[in-house]
Amino acid sequence: MTSLAKTKMIGGVVFLQLTSFLITFGTSIIIIRELTKEDYAIFTVCFQILGMVAVMTSSGITPTFKRLSGSFWDRSSFFSSIVASLLYLRNKLLFVVVPVSLIIATILIVRQTGFAFEVILWIFLLGVLVIIEVKRSMYLEILRSQMQIGKVQLSENLLNACKLIFGLIILIINQVEVLLASYILASILALFYTRSKALKHYDPKTESRYLYTNLMFKKYKELLPNSIYYIIQSQLILFLLVFFQNSDGVADYGAIGKISIVFNVFNVVILNVFATEFSRKREINKLRKTYLNIIAVSMLVCVFTYFVVFLLQSFILDIFGEKYQGLEKLLMVLTATSCVTFLFSTIGMLNNAKAWVRYNSKFAIPLSTAAIILGVILLDFSNIYHIVLFSIFPVVSTGFLKIADSLKGLKILKL
Repeated sequence: MTSLAKTKMIGGVVFLQLTSFLITFGTSIIIIRELTKEDYAIFTVCFQILGMVAVMTSSGITPTFKRLSGSFWDRSSFFSSIVASLLYLRNKLLFVVVPVSLIIATILIVRQTGFAFEVILWIFLLGVLVIIEVKRSMYLEILRSQMQIGKVQLSENLLNACKLIFGLIILIINQVEVLLASYILASILALFYTRSKALKHYDPKTESRYLYTNLMFKKYKELLPNSIYYIIQSQLILFLLVFFQNSDGVADYGAIGKISIVFNVFNVVILNVFATEFSRKREINKLRKTYLNIIAVSMLVCVFTYFVVFLLQSFILDIFGEKYQGLEKLLMVLTATSCVTFLFSTIGMLNNAKAWVRYNSKFAIPLSTAAIILGVILLDFSNIYHIVLFSIFPVVSTGFLKIADSLKGLKILKL
């Protein structure tokens, strides 16, 4: 790819992602302002579960797919077999992961609301949404592997635009089940679009190959303990909020935490453009230069974002509405933790693009456990700010392992 073509592609991705950001943020603000804090707390739980399923059905599989597709993306028969293996394995995992996730969602929601018929309806709608979104994510990976970044972004923008349009019904009927149903409809439309574009790059009649399926499943099993641990770790924050805070605390965390959407613009650029390109590089000096440039830009993004939020914190809270006034401290704490998470997430995406996960896969659990124990000793979970700080303890501890994996992969240190 020439420098001019690359610049145009990055510019296109940034433009589409900024559009997506504005649509997503606008939709979030409408929901935050219209739903009661009790309903928004339920909505927060549902989307935490959606993220959990995404991790549990992709960990180890997606990095292996990226590595294999990075080598065979231009060889149709091989690529089709790799895709068939990806789809086969992730579809199988849905049968196990979805029921477990919905049980967890039920526990968390019942804890907040008590048991009622509406809970059954919410869980059913959540299950449908989860399955559709996991399937859509599979086709997005196919498009990413073919550097069809524009189509990936159009899929996301279509999803977000449909969420905004269908979600406007909440202005008339502000109920959680109506919102979930509108999200399902938006996801179905985005799924059809994404699948139609992905089908142009592989033969859907191709059967999965044992070699590729085995490689993906082997890496999945290797990372499964870490994946389960990370899921528990991430849901631990939600459990702490549900059991130590009331619905207001869960809603405050979910609403003010939307500030992290800002980093989605940069995350998508890194994932869709730089990580894919990074996976194709072989020459060590080019690898090092690309890696360091991406990290340097990520650090500048964090500093700039924190400074802007600090200057505009009162204005930002006015946008969220009257229910969320007086939460300046929570806004700044969540912005800081989002910055740290974004930096280590960037390192993780680059490592995953090359399947550099040796130390993270082996030592993440003991280090995270130590960090969690330290947090339990030092922090008071009746204070929501302490819960937010607690969320960053394991992120930082495992972040050093990601750095070690990078140093080994870049052959900077012989670790």
